[in-house]
Amino acid sequence: MSRKAIRETLGFIGVIASLIFVGLEIHQNTLASRAAAIQESTNVVRQQVQMFVTDAEVNRINMIGAEDPSQLNVEEQESFWLSRASPAGGATANDSGIGASLLRRISAFRTA
Repeated sequence: MSRKAIRETLGFIGVIASLIFVGLEIHQNTLASRAAAIQESTNVVRQQVQMFVTDAEVNRINMIGAEDPSQLNVEEQESFWLSRASPAGGATANDSGIGASLLRRISAFRTA
């Protein structure tokens, strides 16, 4: 094999190795971005649930609002609808999803 062919082969192998490296870096960056997004979503849900657990008034408004929002006064209805529009979805124990699952566990804990 001539020196030119050897250089071309090594150059080709270098390009392929570089492409593999870039692909792996992109994959790793994508995983890190997804993990950060999941962590942020979890933090938002945790803060929402913490608000329901630690603030009796917020919890009362949301429990009544989930059953019959018309029983709330205007200010309470605004608070209720704002909590429903939150990233956690203002989930109730009868809904599905992460927020609802956490609320069901909290409700079970409170009644135990």
